[in-house]
Amino acid sequence: MIYSFVSDPESVHGIKAGCQLAAAFAACGVRCVMVTPDGTAPDWVGSSAPFAAESLVLPRISAADTVIFSTPRDRERLARLPARLVFHAQHAAATIDPLFADPSITVLTCWPEAAAIRPQRERESIDVGIAVADVFFHAGLRKLAGTVAILPSDGAARVAECAAALPHLSVAPIVCRDDRGSAAILHTSEFAVAAAEGAGCELAVLEALAAGCVVISEPSPTAAALVHDGVNGIVAARHDLCDVLREWSAPAARIRRAALCDRGRATAAAHRPAGLRRRIAHLLAGPLAFLRS
Repeated sequence: MIYSFVSDPESVHGIKAGCQLAAAFAACGVRCVMVTPDGTAPDWVGSSAPFAAESLVLPRISAADTVIFSTPRDRERLARLPARLVFHAQHAAATIDPLFADPSITVLTCWPEAAAIRPQRERESIDVGIAVADVFFHAGLRKLAGTVAILPSDGAARVAECAAALPHLSVAPIVCRDDRGSAAILHTSEFAVAAAEGAGCELAVLEALAAGCVVISEPSPTAAALVHDGVNGIVAARHDLCDVLREWSAPAARIRRAALCDRGRATAAAHRPAGLRRRIAHLLAGPLAFLRS
């Protein structure tokens, strides 16, 4: 049995990535149970995976089981279990270095670059990928000119400052956590700002690209794997954000914005759920074959 531990069920993109992986396993005939402190699934998560409470699961775990976790601080307590440990790396922050350095832990990555960003990570890992829910892909809904969606991050105040300095812009913070609500905001937003260096909001960036937004991301290792400056998005330091928004929101930049959005949607299209399922099926016949036992 596979048990996927989520110690912080309010971690939006962490639990979304975990549920995606569990659903892909299930589609391939491999059962995976999501484990949360109290056994409940957040009401904003649309997942077919079963959920169970830690108190019920921990006594049942044996050497025949596999435990997946994505929060580095869970390593110490879960290492006491007899099961095989698998770390699901969903970002590239330095806190995951000790997990890459531990040969007893199998490492799964969402991004191929995650294993090579720091010298400590020069070890074999398995790129399982990640998926953008179909609801995020733009279907032609009219964009509201000058609307700037703020992806979940610590940069909301800076975006608000820029909007105040540029009266033709309006701010649309994404405060809802369910996919449908977030997608509704992104579908009508012209821009999406991920103003949080190293915040681990890579899935949110992909969702914004799928929604046809001009994505502006702060420099970070994993964002660099998705957003290529001037090609499918814009990479800008926080102190340059106002200048970037002024330049790219100008009427003269309309054609460049459209080209950026087209390439952004193409980037996101490589991460549809069907693609994740195909990838997992392939891996279960290879390096993840141990999960079938």
